[in-house]
Amino acid sequence: MSHTTLAETDYEMPLPDEKVELYNPDSAAMLGESGRCSMSPLDPPAHDYDKLRYVYDDYIEGGALRSGGAPNLFSRQYIGLVAQYAAVGFIDGVLPNVIYPFLQNYLNIPGSQTTTATVMVQLPWSFKVFYGIVSDCFPLWGYRRRPYMVMGWIISIAMLLEMGFTPEGRPYFTDSSYRDVKPEDYTPEIIATLNYDAANQGSLYIIPMMGCVFGYLMADVCADGIVVELAQREPLEIRGRTQTVIYTTRYVFNILALILVAFCFNGDEYGGDFDFSLSYPVLMLIVEAPRAT
Repeated sequence: MSHTTLAETDYEMPLPDEKVELYNPDSAAMLGESGRCSMSPLDPPAHDYDKLRYVYDDYIEGGALRSGGAPNLFSRQYIGLVAQYAAVGFIDGVLPNVIYPFLQNYLNIPGSQTTTATVMVQLPWSFKVFYGIVSDCFPLWGYRRRPYMVMGWIISIAMLLEMGFTPEGRPYFTDSSYRDVKPEDYTPEIIATLNYDAANQGSLYIIPMMGCVFGYLMADVCADGIVVELAQREPLEIRGRTQTVIYTTRYVFNILALILVAFCFNGDEYGGDFDFSLSYPVLMLIVEAPRAT
């Protein structure tokens, strides 16, 4: 039995009659003047490494991952997105930082409830991935972002309005000079000044706080999805500018919120040293006002 090798056969590959065109003129960057591929280690490269690596850059607008061009975030079309991150940063700087002065010092709720309030305000952040799954997989009226953003802000504004129009009531220590006195040292005179009902009002504020965070985080997650889509439209030269603008805006307003709490919510009744202070309902209305507009 004889074996025939490929070299012994008279086989010839047929050549196409028509000239094959490159699908993209920029692909010529990989070819030398002789028409041979310059990727061989024996041949010098016809172009620099970057051109060889990003042979598709000019095909999709300078290396952008998505067509459409880089967005102008301060245009009328996108300024609302920037404003939303400003609102998220502001409210996120206020709510967690009023727990101690208001719930702990003003209402004097038990330490366990103060800890619960701190956890409840931060808990919705752990579910951001699930908010994203819901908005991606269950669009409403053909939209995956807008309805959830609107619903989120409606919930957040409703909770802020509830806290803003709920009467603050009298503090636990009607005479703040007794705050540092140990309970075992209370005299009948001190006991007569205490408002024991204040410590029972904590749930009236803890639940709306959590609801408010749940609402604005729903809007924030949808906004994050839009930011990803816009960032993919940026060419290589300016990639990352969208995220820079968005998160700079958020943290600037977060700092402004911290300044507001530090200087305007630091009165004597809230455990501070100032002789003036905003009340808790007024502070909530200040936080809510920009969102309602």
